[in-house]
Amino acid sequence: MELKEIKIIIPTCDKYIHLIEGLMYTINKFWDVENEFIILGYKEPKFELNKNWSFISLGLDTGPSNWSNDLLKYFKNFKDEYFINIIDDTLMSRKSDTEKIKIVLKYMISNKTIKKCFLHGSLSDGNVGLLGDIKLTPIEELDYQFYDVNQTANYRSSLQSAIWSTDYFLNILKPNLTPWSFELQDIKNDNFRILTTVDNHPTMYSHLYRIGGQLIPNWYESVFENTKLSDDDIDLLKNILKL
Repeated sequence: MELKEIKIIIPTCDKYIHLIEGLMYTINKFWDVENEFIILGYKEPKFELNKNWSFISLGLDTGPSNWSNDLLKYFKNFKDEYFINIIDDTLMSRKSDTEKIKIVLKYMISNKTIKKCFLHGSLSDGNVGLLGDIKLTPIEELDYQFYDVNQTANYRSSLQSAIWSTDYFLNILKPNLTPWSFELQDIKNDNFRILTTVDNHPTMYSHLYRIGGQLIPNWYESVFENTKLSDDDIDLLKNILKL
């Protein structure tokens, strides 16, 4: 499987569906592979989708308590071995290194015990307090650019952008989970490998909202790097997203 064949899936809700227009704009600018992008939501978006983007309704938005139940409706018929997820209230904040992603995807396919690879630094040494007893082991075959996450690290099920093995995702996508309870699951010591990066991340995002819906003041700055969107993009996105 090549990177261009992997579907990129963006779950959303009625409250945040309008944010996808901004995310789509930044992906068009900073992602150079024409993947198929699939928005999983409820009400139809009111903005026009690009030709390689589609929208699938999961029914009625009944709130985050049914988040996993609704995703299971889609994934029960999903046949692809891998997919990439992106969070809806994020903006891609600089050019992505898709060549680097192609390399790690090939490595994952040839090493079936690897079930996930984070595409930016949500699991890294910079988050030691949050992640608990995290230890990262550099992978020689990947020129020490990717790291194995130890089996006892917290947030191995984080929903930050990653390549997922579909069977692994479905194994932990239990009924009646919110996005936050999904991330808090204890999947330690399962003997499956999860990879991450420490620096030179393949992708980078800024984040728009805190839990509870409060706009982050520096929403245009990347999460794990000292980079930000251009002033022109900030102005344009303020208009698109009504910020």
